[in-house]
Formats: sequence, structure tokens, C-alpha cells
Amino acid sequence: MAIFNVKGKKQTVGGKVANGVFRRNLNIKIQRQEEIIGQGKIINLQSQKKDVNQATIGQECGMVLESEEVINIGDLLIY
Repeated sequence: MAIFNVKGKKQTVGGKVANGVFRRNLNIKIQRQEEIIGQGKIINLQSQKKDVNQATIGQECGMVLESEEVINIGDLLIY
């Protein structure tokens, strides 16, 4: 996972889908070391620099998230 940009509540992050399907407008929980530390929503989703509606297992993607909690490298996004 990579952190590209943080502006207020909006953050641009990158990662790889390990399980399930990530979709635009999906509500997520932020997990750090076995503990849920916050929640957020996927505002935009990109794969290979193109906007997409979803990303599936094994796919790398970039996401714009809206969250009060700042994402760190190594955090998991779950739903």
C-alpha cells in the first residue's frame, strides 16, 4: 500500500485487493495491527490510471478515500 496524497478528509492511496471486491462508494473499516481504528468511504477507484467501478482479488488499484482517520502504510481496508 502507498500513500500519495492527504487533503483534509480525502486521501489518495494505492494497494492490492486481497479479498472480495472493492467498489466505488463502498463503506470500509480501517484496521491497524488487529484493531479497527476508523472507517471511511471509497469515493473514487482507479486501475491502470483509468476510473473503474470495481477492483477484484489480485488487482492493484488507486483509491480516493474519505475518512477522519489518516491511513498509514500497512493498514488494511475491510468491509
